[in-house]
Amino acid sequence: MGAPRIVSPTYSTNPSAIKQRRYIKNHPKKWRKIHYKSNKKWAKNNREVYLKCKRDDYRKKTAEVWEFFGNKCVKCGFNDPDCFELDHINGEGHTEKNSRGSKKYATMDAKYKLVKTNPVLAKTKFQLLCANCNKKKQRQLHEYWNGK
Repeated sequence: MGAPRIVSPTYSTNPSAIKQRRYIKNHPKKWRKIHYKSNKKWAKNNREVYLKCKRDDYRKKTAEVWEFFGNKCVKCGFNDPDCFELDHINGEGHTEKNSRGSKKYATMDAKYKLVKTNPVLAKTKFQLLCANCNKKKQRQLHEYWNGK
């Protein structure tokens, strides 16, 4: 007999669970489609719980991003999180688009992911400003999106 097999506590040794993991590994696109449909159905049937989870997740991610950038405006030092905005340091926010035509870092999820995966890039690309300082910067540097 060989060495005893070490089983991770997060993985079930149930034969049906093993079969399911194998299916997921071999058919990721099919599984994603099935899983998406079941999650969508659950979200529709449990709307309040789903929305609460989404709100809590958004608040948690937002708080972590603000914490990463110092929890205060870099220009005036204002520290009310309700008034914070992430500003592109070089003003290229209107030109930065992905292949589908939408802004690459438009959502808080995308900004959170950038902070977690590449904090150095996040620090060089964004700064935390209060709404007033951000608006002043936009007006002074003529940073306006022209719709193109």
